[in-house]
Amino acid sequence: MYFSNTKSNVDFNGTSLETGGNRNPQIWAGSVINTGTAGQPSYQPNTTAKYIPQDYFTSVQPAGMDIVDASYIKLRSLQLEYSIPTNRLGKSPFGQASIGVFGNNLFLWTPKSNKYVDPEMNSSGSGNEQGFDFTAQPSVRNYGFKLKVTF
Repeated sequence: MYFSNTKSNVDFNGTSLETGGNRNPQIWAGSVINTGTAGQPSYQPNTTAKYIPQDYFTSVQPAGMDIVDASYIKLRSLQLEYSIPTNRLGKSPFGQASIGVFGNNLFLWTPKSNKYVDPEMNSSGSGNEQGFDFTAQPSVRNYGFKLKVTF
């Protein structure tokens, strides 16, 4: 588990799943309303009092709502390379030759509670700071090919 300031920011801005999915006033599921008096409360199922999720999350921020599961599975690096046998190079000027492909950060799976950031990243990049995400930049995905020859 870790604290995600990124999640806090998107909640506050009204762009998170909790706040941005429906901006129409709605009734809090399972809520009740006091229809009695101060001396004799009488609680009934709420069918009238509504709230707007964006307004609620930007003013209340329930404790722990920005704590997300830090579990993840990641394909961080993949390289495939083929070295051409020297007897296949024949009379070419090359002593050795190889060709390959590579990729970094090709796949990241996180639990449903973490739709915000790569748990390996933090404000300092990929470092020793653990348990906090202060609006980290996304991890970079790159891929390419390589050709290596010697003479």
